Amino acid sequence: QVTSFANDVTSQHLDPFVFRFFGLTRFIILNLDSCINRGLFCLSIWHGLIQNPVRFTLHQPMSFMMKLFGDPNARAVAKIQPIIAQIAAIEPTIQTLSDEGLREKTAGLKERLAKGETLDDILSEAFAVAREASKRVLGQRQYDVQLIGGVALHRGMIAEMRTGEGKTLTAVAAVYLNALAGKGVHVITVNDYLARRDAIWLGQVYTALGLTVGCIQHEAA
Repeated sequence: QVTSFANDVTSQHLDPFVFRFFGLTRFIILNLDSCINRGLFCLSIWHGLIQNPVRFTLHQPMSFMMKLFGDPNARAVAKIQPIIAQIAAIEPTIQTLSDEGLREKTAGLKERLAKGETLDDILSEAFAVAREASKRVLGQRQYDVQLIGGVALHRGMIAEMRTGEGKTLTAVAAVYLNALAGKGVHVITVNDYLARRDAIWLGQVYTALGLTVGCIQHEAA
């Protein structure tokens, strides 16, 4: 009925303004379903922005930026991978050493530092030694992901690891490497129990490699 009415009005040559008004009304009515759907779509987006702003304002742009430029964490890990390959290449040689020979590696690495080499120069061999010592003393061989975390710690970076990836054992290689400089290394935990536990448990590895271990407790040492 509205359509026929609009056609009737146009045939009577009404004022152009009235003609445009009825033409617009006809267009809106004919496209009413589409307008309602678009309005509901815009309303749903607005509701999403209010209810879940992170999803609409942060997550999607960050996802786009990561696709465009790549994950910075993945790039950092990729740069460490060649070092892990070097450690793996040295490992078979380290495995042939006796316990005493493994212990003597500590003196040899210290001597290399005294001659001018840096910690980064001896990193691969020191990590291989620490890995072998952990396997012999604790029965736990450090996985590559733990060595990656150790390299990150040595470089002064924050190593974020998931539950179950072995954060405690991750620090062993980095601690051993930096202790070779003779300046001492402090491993800080959240409470006295963990400090005492790690000093006893992981201290076995350091002692086997010729290092000394201390434990600082609340009002005691």
